[in-house]
Amino acid sequence: MPRARCPPKNHSRSKWENHAHTTETEATCVNPRFIPRLEPTAKPDNDHLRVQVTAVSLRKHYRLIITPDAMHLTGLFLYPVKSFRGCAVSAADVDALGLVGDRRFLVVDENGAHLTQRPLPRMALISTALDPTHLTLSADGAASVRIPRHSSLDPYPATLRTVSIWRSQGLLAEDCGRDVSAWLSAFLGVTCHLVRIGEKFRRPVLDHPAFSSAPANTPISDDRIVSADLFNFSDGYPFLVASEASLADLNDRLVSIGEEPVPMDRFRPSLVVSGCSAHAEDTWSRLRIGDITFRSGGPCARCTVVTTDQITGERGHEPLRTLASYRRDPTDSTRINFALNLTHETKSGTLRLGDPVELL
Repeated sequence: MPRARCPPKNHSRSKWENHAHTTETEATCVNPRFIPRLEPTAKPDNDHLRVQVTAVSLRKHYRLIITPDAMHLTGLFLYPVKSFRGCAVSAADVDALGLVGDRRFLVVDENGAHLTQRPLPRMALISTALDPTHLTLSADGAASVRIPRHSSLDPYPATLRTVSIWRSQGLLAEDCGRDVSAWLSAFLGVTCHLVRIGEKFRRPVLDHPAFSSAPANTPISDDRIVSADLFNFSDGYPFLVASEASLADLNDRLVSIGEEPVPMDRFRPSLVVSGCSAHAEDTWSRLRIGDITFRSGGPCARCTVVTTDQITGERGHEPLRTLASYRRDPTDSTRINFALNLTHETKSGTLRLGDPVELL
């Protein structure tokens, strides 16, 4: 795996990016407890502000040259299994479904319905690690288990299982076998199975014009899928972006009432950006990060998962209670919003920490 390195002095950011490229294919996916610590190492001159960025779960230090008042990508996260611990990476490839390696696995019950931290906060205790060929799951008190990332690596033909996730029904996914099913069932205390995305998987973004005008339970036809945006096992969109300023504003409010601040991992974003005001992301319709163009899917409504500590699995009342005091959706008061859903219009490329963010 390429090692991320700090650049030699006086190197430009473009040269630094070449040093700092760490692909998703081999990443130890520890918990992305990511509150970037931005510490000025020199006073800003007329052109640049040099800052030190510490990405905790990468255990690396990156020096970025960031232009004042410009937006940049400062956090990039993968969640190989939906609702398990994620990992912070310095770079990740993009394909038709989203970030390569992101939410390509899903835990389902006996009926194929997806399981999440909502009813099972213990899912936060399971760590993930990716190498080019396998996913490894581990948890305290349990031996680790390895699962091939692709059916071509299985010693036996993949069995298809029909699964559902929210409005997406009748999805065909590959069952990962009895060994991992037994491992998960024992740890989580419920009978469950692990499935992965394979060749037969097709899941369209349901706000795409091919689907948005149809009733919620309209069957998904093959001809409409061909024209639609596809994505992985995330809730409703392939990407979620949050700003550092939005988290800082929330934490200011929490501290003011005697509560502890929360890390960004409570919100499980794909992308974190700096250089904008709090909740500016609410207003974005299209944007470009590096070479990848995105369009908005609207604000993300939050649930009890944000009250779950992603290290311990313990659940409280915050930050959802405080968010409810100022982040209710003006068109639907039952929705409490934080961060912005995104669909990528550019279906291939690479995202890297430090990439500029441009509104279109």
